[in-house]
Amino acid sequence: MSKTKSPRFVTATCACGASFEREVKRGRPQKWCPACVEVPFYERTVAPAPVLPEGEEPVEAKPGSEHDVLREVRELIEAEMAVVNAEHKARFAELVDAGVNKYVAADQIEDQLREEIQAVYAKYR
Repeated sequence: MSKTKSPRFVTATCACGASFEREVKRGRPQKWCPACVEVPFYERTVAPAPVLPEGEEPVEAKPGSEHDVLREVRELIEAEMAVVNAEHKARFAELVDAGVNKYVAADQIEDQLREEIQAVYAKYR
């Protein structure tokens, strides 16, 4: 006898702008509301873009997971991580150019990289 879980539902927004409850399943999630599913695919409508006052530009939604607690500062973190990675790459190249084996060099600077990464994330937590 197998135990079956009751289906779980989340709120989704259809391309027509309507909100609906869809079942959480593996694979492709349901994209269209029940009303749009009844309409042939090429005849389905998409919600019109909102009209903005003159001189105002639309603000694009930041991509990312809704579960990412740092999504508001993700761009700052990515910029700082680019600097940390560039410095790490330069330190590694210096050691290899000095004649140190690349595996030994990686072991030598691994702890420093870990501390720098943790320092970047610690600023925003």
